Amino acid sequence: MRFYWSYSKISLLSALLFLLLEARAEPLPIYQISDAQGTYLQIPLSYTLYRYSQHSDLRDLVALDADNNNLPYSIVQLAPAAVAAKKIDLQKISTDLAFYPIADDITPESIRALSTNKVSVSVNHVQVVVNDDSGVFAEKPQRQAPDFYLLDLRELKTPVTGLEIDWDPDAQNQYLEVELEGSSNLQNWVSLGRSTLVHIVQQEQVLKRNQLTLDLGAATYDFFRMKILRGTDNLKITHVAALQTITDIKLPDVQFESWNLAGKLSTTQTTVYLPDERSKSYPVSAWEYVRDEATPAEMLSINLLTNTYGDTLKVFSRLAEKQPWQLVYQGIWFNIQVGNEWQKSDPISLDRSSHKFWRIELNESVKNLLNPELAFSWQPTQLRIISNNKPPYFLAIDSESSLYKSKQVFNQLLQKAEPHWSKAGLVSLNASPIAAKQNPAHRVDWKKFLF
Repeated sequence: MRFYWSYSKISLLSALLFLLLEARAEPLPIYQISDAQGTYLQIPLSYTLYRYSQHSDLRDLVALDADNNNLPYSIVQLAPAAVAAKKIDLQKISTDLAFYPIADDITPESIRALSTNKVSVSVNHVQVVVNDDSGVFAEKPQRQAPDFYLLDLRELKTPVTGLEIDWDPDAQNQYLEVELEGSSNLQNWVSLGRSTLVHIVQQEQVLKRNQLTLDLGAATYDFFRMKILRGTDNLKITHVAALQTITDIKLPDVQFESWNLAGKLSTTQTTVYLPDERSKSYPVSAWEYVRDEATPAEMLSINLLTNTYGDTLKVFSRLAEKQPWQLVYQGIWFNIQVGNEWQKSDPISLDRSSHKFWRIELNESVKNLLNPELAFSWQPTQLRIISNNKPPYFLAIDSESSLYKSKQVFNQLLQKAEPHWSKAGLVSLNASPIAAKQNPAHRVDWKKFLF
């Protein structure tokens, strides 16, 4: 049996073969590696890299030399402060402190007497008991807010890492601005900084931030002078404690990289959190956001700029647009100006989330007043490359790459060696993130083309 091929059929098959060969998309270079000195290179990665990759583990990333040969690489996380804190057994101590409300008309001699005489404190007054027939230190009722509170640290034998303050909150003192000073002789005072304390109760949600962070050695000061600069109306402080953490290991500081994401008002202005039937019509102010990167985010903050807020917050996320919303956080969020600075709630912890779609719900009264942004943060990873002395080197996106295979080769070459890693940087080649994500996905369906 013989087959006779026409010129048109041969041309068709030739074209098909050409398309099949070209269907394997070439790696798309996105960064050039700069300052590459030596064989072992280490490069900090930015969240911007994830705008090109389709995967949170960067499995489609490749490192190339000048001849487009693949270089073995590994992705590592170098500053493991968050991880180290979980592995180190820290001994934490909370020690109650005696605190004395001091009126503004008390004399320096009376204050100094506190270091050698018995002091008793009850509601709205302080009593100093000394052997003095003149009655200079008689009981003095406090009809107004004290000028400051004196804290006695003389019994502490270990370094102080913080101060914890509790009070009975109401609408006038849910925010306290506190100034702290230290002294060893009750005469010379050293400023230890200011901080804003918060205790808000809204709709059965409680937000409590009542700790001041300090870094003092053992017996640095014998006394603290604590001034309440804001929130003194009807203030009743109930408890003060020194926080101490005993460890011989100094944890490294964690350097985070952050980026903001703008959103828009949601078409659904009722809550998507549905614990019962009544929730279906519960009104909120809701905004929705779409990320253009897959960075494994570790923290999230809500940026309300210069708008005052102190009410409930719910945060939701989902991987795909058609999936149901997952509740990430619910509680109280505050954003308030104290002096010349704006104070806000601590960031929300995320479990290295790469979810693309996000939603926040605030009190319904702020719908037309706010335009909140999401601020994501992560601890940048490092890329380690074993080069081959054929620069320049590039980072590219390639759907055919395998992170596992690259790391396997990397480990085989390195084995048990611990080389010195030379620092290098990245220079953007201004590639289009859309092109990087579409390029690897383009394939030719040869059956459809042929028939």
